[in-house]
Amino acid sequence: MAHEAPEVGLVSFSETVIEGEQAEFRCEASGIPTPIITWERLGLDLPKGALARNGLLIIRSAGPEDAGTYICNAVNSEGDDSAKVQLEVIGKEM
Repeated sequence: MAHEAPEVGLVSFSETVIEGEQAEFRCEASGIPTPIITWERLGLDLPKGALARNGLLIIRSAGPEDAGTYICNAVNSEGDDSAKVQLEVIGKEM
């Protein structure tokens, strides 16, 4: 049976949301055996309450402190791959 190192694909590489809105990133990865997908945040922990499951990262109520670079990692026995996405949070109009 053929084995393949993971290859990460992102639906988008950047997202802009208004403060208080939900931000969603979807990460898909191919590979044999099926890679395990995890999310991390460059230099920081994932935001409190962020949900990372099945390649989907959901930040329920994004605030300015949640802006930054997020990294999707895919790993299997053949290797690993990763891709970065940028989150920008715009303040609400007063």
